[in-house]
Amino acid sequence: MTKSNDAFYQRLFRASPGKILVLAPEDFEIIAVTDEYLKATMTRPGDLIGKTLFEVFPDNPDDSSTDGVKSLSASLQKVLSMKTADIMGVQRYPIRLPSGEFQERFWSPVNSPVMDSSGAVEYIMHRVEDVTKIIQEDNTDSLTEPGNRLALQDIVVRSKELRQTLSKLQEHEVRMKTAERLLSLGTWEYNPRTGDLNWSRQVFDIYDVPHWFSAPDIEKYFTMVHPDDQDAARAIYQSFSDDHLDQILFGHRVIARDGSIRHIKGVGERHITPEGEVVVGYVQDITSLVTTQDRLTQAEQLVRLAGEKAKLGGWRVELDSMSVFWTPETANIHGMPEDYSPEHVNKAIQFYAPDFRPIVEAAFEQCVQYGKAFDITCQLQRPDGRHPWVRVIGEAQYNDQNKVTAVQGAFQDISILRDAQLRADEAEERQLNILESISDAFFALNHQWHFTYLNQQAGVLLNRLTEQLLGKNVWAEFPESKGTLVEQQYQRVLEHQETVRFREFFPPLNKWFDISAYPIPDGLAVYFRDVTREHEHQERFNLISKATNDVIWDWNFSTDQIWWNESVTELFGYSVSELESGPESWTSRIHPDDLDQVVNRIHDVIDGDQEYWSDEYRFIKQDGQIANVIDRGFVIRDANGKAIRMVGSMLDITERMELAEKLRESQKLEAVGHLTGGVAHDFNNLLTVILGNAEMMAELATDPEQKLMAEMTVSAATRGAELTSRLLAFARRQPLDPKPTDINQLVESMRELVRRTLPENIQLEFSSAADLGVAELDANELDTALLNLIVNARDAMPGGGKLTIETANAMLDQHYAERHAEVTPGEYIMICVSDTGVGMSPEVARRVFEPFFTTKSLGKGSGLGLSMVFGFTKQSGGHINIYSEPNEGTSVKLYFPRVRGMQQTRYQPASDSSPQGGKEHILIAEDDSLVLQHLERQLRSLGYQVTAVSSGPDALQALATNNNIDLLLTDIVMPGGMNGRELADSVVKTHPSLKVLFTSGYSENAIIHHGRLDQGVELLSKPYTRLELATKVRQVLDAEASHQ
Repeated sequence: MTKSNDAFYQRLFRASPGKILVLAPEDFEIIAVTDEYLKATMTRPGDLIGKTLFEVFPDNPDDSSTDGVKSLSASLQKVLSMKTADIMGVQRYPIRLPSGEFQERFWSPVNSPVMDSSGAVEYIMHRVEDVTKIIQEDNTDSLTEPGNRLALQDIVVRSKELRQTLSKLQEHEVRMKTAERLLSLGTWEYNPRTGDLNWSRQVFDIYDVPHWFSAPDIEKYFTMVHPDDQDAARAIYQSFSDDHLDQILFGHRVIARDGSIRHIKGVGERHITPEGEVVVGYVQDITSLVTTQDRLTQAEQLVRLAGEKAKLGGWRVELDSMSVFWTPETANIHGMPEDYSPEHVNKAIQFYAPDFRPIVEAAFEQCVQYGKAFDITCQLQRPDGRHPWVRVIGEAQYNDQNKVTAVQGAFQDISILRDAQLRADEAEERQLNILESISDAFFALNHQWHFTYLNQQAGVLLNRLTEQLLGKNVWAEFPESKGTLVEQQYQRVLEHQETVRFREFFPPLNKWFDISAYPIPDGLAVYFRDVTREHEHQERFNLISKATNDVIWDWNFSTDQIWWNESVTELFGYSVSELESGPESWTSRIHPDDLDQVVNRIHDVIDGDQEYWSDEYRFIKQDGQIANVIDRGFVIRDANGKAIRMVGSMLDITERMELAEKLRESQKLEAVGHLTGGVAHDFNNLLTVILGNAEMMAELATDPEQKLMAEMTVSAATRGAELTSRLLAFARRQPLDPKPTDINQLVESMRELVRRTLPENIQLEFSSAADLGVAELDANELDTALLNLIVNARDAMPGGGKLTIETANAMLDQHYAERHAEVTPGEYIMICVSDTGVGMSPEVARRVFEPFFTTKSLGKGSGLGLSMVFGFTKQSGGHINIYSEPNEGTSVKLYFPRVRGMQQTRYQPASDSSPQGGKEHILIAEDDSLVLQHLERQLRSLGYQVTAVSSGPDALQALATNNNIDLLLTDIVMPGGMNGRELADSVVKTHPSLKVLFTSGYSENAIIHHGRLDQGVELLSKPYTRLELATKVRQVLDAEASHQ
């Protein structure tokens, strides 16, 4: 029940006849009170509501003979235990006056239970009659014996009541019959001894039983009850019968003769007659009430739901008490509990922000004094610190004397609307800024053809000042356009509310314009641009297209139409007239197996920023034959980069198409490679210092918190290094050290690590070819790539599944190579990682190798894993293919060229041994001062003698003055006109026995050619750990001398 209903029923109950209190059964708290009771006890609602009965009406502490509380308490307890009404005798119960004194009073109380649906006592109705006057008029004070006095008083009261009752009995009977008819109410009488059941005429009508039938016995009656209610009805009757209850309350459904359902409510009480005990009661047809209540409940739910969704509530102020009532939604908007309403209007006004309180107070006062409605927007100051914007609507409520007695209205949280309006204003301002910044000219006309807005470009193209044109008539300012295609198209926009696009020549300016006009609420908007040069180019293009034998096509994106030259008839057999005007004239004749790929590629170019598109596909000729074509197109874009046209030609030159496709892919990778390489060099230098210092801090730290922070730094630096490495791998710029590799042995060495990586609900299976060939590749990078695929497979099976790692020999033939770019036919070693996980859609599968593309949630993946696998495979001369379907799992196959006649090497995983130092003398050449200091400190901590310089010339100078240097450790990319490669070449000429170790975050092509390290080159890639530095230095120093 809503608060508004609560208030309504409270007012309704207060106006009810009789002196009545509604009490809570737990502690006899007063829930509701009638006005008559308030008048009789000289109290106000606030004196009683929410307080216990005996707190408000205690015994007189100065009168030891009074026992009102004791008697009344006993009666109420009896009602609770027996669940029946209790009629008390006349009670002497003085009441406390507002002054604190007690006044003599006599009462005739009746206490009745109100049951809930489960049969428990929900409330107690305490009804009294003030019989003080009757007692005093009968002068019972002369009775001296206190025990007899109350009994005589009761007799006097009851005798007077009898006289009054007898005088009104006939009148009551008439009223009862009228009430029965109007309220669908009927009376009944049941004899428990004989089982006879007697009905009044109205009862027969209620149960839809013919009047000439006799009333049913109790068992037959139960058969009339709805089957779903019969058990409950029998239980109520059985409890009444077995427990000898004084009263029976029942309610159920019955089925009428026409099959309709009627809702019945009834009550009965036991009475003792000279003939014995009978049960007398009434029944009422409450079908319409139930239906109305259901509809009311639904309506209330809808209103409440609407209020919650719209953040709209109601409020009311009673002017006599200045008390405030809020609906639950209004309370929610104020940040208060749903059942909260301020005690006084002043307290309600305190919820407004200080700047708005005077505004609200003034509007409220005007409404109170003059009945002036108000609708204002202001800001609240909620207890939780929020300041929502609200709309407050109020109007006066009048009584019969046309006096304002209350003010009520609606209350709505409009914070979202206000924010939206602010965003709309900002968007409008941005739009105006955009219109001023675009290269196209723009103006708006109203329905009277007057300029309402022009951007600066419009003034430039029209050779007029925008200020001179605003508010002027377009036809008056440009009379040359009157009666031309321009006027006709503008009229079409206004009359038919449709968009038009056309090209027109404007003689006064000697220019061609492309014009687009759109309907807007106030008239029309016009975008136009100068296409004079483009138009001239088009005319030249038309002449050229007639002179060539190639199929020339022109795709206009604004009209979505394609123009073909006559060569389409000569080459493919189609007449120009039979071809559709739209893109279907092309797409419907592409071979179905090539359609999606070709269309997607051309749209990638159109929607991107490229100007050139080229593709090879099969085209169906008019006679049904298939033609292999090379299709090339050039995108024409406007000044904003938007594609407006595409012109191309179809040729039968397969080799040229293949070369163009490879060139495009190479250029893309070259761009990524340059970008990544530039970042990698400086980034890895920084990571080298961060990683080394963090390692040292982790070793030296004694405080656990500091040690944890250092280890976190190590982890972050390692992840940064992995990110850079994956970018280089995708760009095919990472330094590889390929060797003939036993792939089966490598895969087998991963078994235990993979098993630990997978949860128990994923089954792991290995399938290795016994006669597997040899592939020349970088085993460490392959190990990383496979681990990446395995982790992806694990993540794709959150509910468990099966992961299979398979190796096999494979032959990729010419047919396969034709369908896959960059594949050379021949023998390959295949490694396949398969899972039974969620799989991927074709759209997702096409993008999985794109850098930074990931299907994992934020923070769960970088989107570079598969890009790295792709780049490594391609850089190794291999091929990668992915097969996947939604809910069917995924298989990723890596193909590496098979080599013959080479001795394979076994894969040795990196060891975790402690760093080993030495006493040798090492010359460091490093241009980054931070890296130089860090490297010098690390090597000295390992026991080495160190000479540190920052350039190649300085290194040569150091070697010239020191002959006991054992190792040159040089960065590759250094300024000063000499890089690390050039320094090493110069050094070995004068010191042929000196060993050289290169280090770099990105070496470009100084020591790497064709994707692999030059022969004999030793490289330590940045960033590196202290262990990696020590191991590599020791390895180079201990190796046999070789030329670098």
